[in-house]
Amino acid sequence: MKIIVLTIGALILFLGVFSPLDFNSLIFAQDAESGNVKSMVSLDMNTHSIQSISSYSSIIDFDTNFTVTGPNSNIIKETDLIKNTIIENFNKSSTIGYVKIQNGADHANNTTLSNPFASKQQIDDKISIEFDKAIKESENSDTVSGIINCEFGMYLADFRCSFSELLE
Repeated sequence: MKIIVLTIGALILFLGVFSPLDFNSLIFAQDAESGNVKSMVSLDMNTHSIQSISSYSSIIDFDTNFTVTGPNSNIIKETDLIKNTIIENFNKSSTIGYVKIQNGADHANNTTLSNPFASKQQIDDKISIEFDKAIKESENSDTVSGIINCEFGMYLADFRCSFSELLE
């Protein structure tokens, strides 16, 4: 089977800084022998960040959303491809180095000096766990088409993916 990922990217001007923050992808799984498209889903990503630009630059808050839309059977069939595409694209985002393990209030109770930022492996694992939960929801649904929405913010504990039915 041949996999084709078509990505259409956009550069956004935000507070005078160019950042590749949005993209849209169509993910096709194509039969190698017949050339027929076996399944297709749409994957959209957008990142919103609030930056402080003064004597130094810092990111105050951000969130990244991935939306997967398509026939429920295709989403389930291409779970690994979709999940890996989300992880790969999130890992390329400019915000990945700013994801914290816990929010500031939780972190204030910690009396040791530890790294407050999540590792790439922790982020990848959390995305995988959350996406798998949404896939389980889709498998338990009787709907023909669905949407998986993943919201990833500044705190690893707040990463969420959920499935909802697409009303046609």
